[in-house]
Amino acid sequence: MAANPKIQNPGYNTFRDVGSSEYGLLDKINFFRGIVNTFNHVYQQLYTIDMRTDYIKLDVPVCFFLGRHDVNAPTVLVEEYVQGLDAPDKRIIWFEHSGHNPWINEPEKFVREVLSCFSEK
Repeated sequence: MAANPKIQNPGYNTFRDVGSSEYGLLDKINFFRGIVNTFNHVYQQLYTIDMRTDYIKLDVPVCFFLGRHDVNAPTVLVEEYVQGLDAPDKRIIWFEHSGHNPWINEPEKFVREVLSCFSEK
């Protein structure tokens, strides 16, 4: 995604950033421990869930924030899910100049949209 000219701020680099002097040794170790724990524990629990059948009705508003050029998380799955979802308010907010990190690629729009999703209707 970093090579896609349609994505704003493609210079984001997790490993470069965590290697910066702002993070101490313990921070760096915990960052990698977090990745390992996520794969070993969190993802294992997610493999058995199918939102399309397990959570077809939600009693809360639902907002999905999707980068138009995300290659990590297939946005078509979210589009399909939203079509079948029964919720009081459901919407997809597209970030046209983003990949997997719209909060980094389009931070102003991201903040504006988050606030909009949490404002009372």
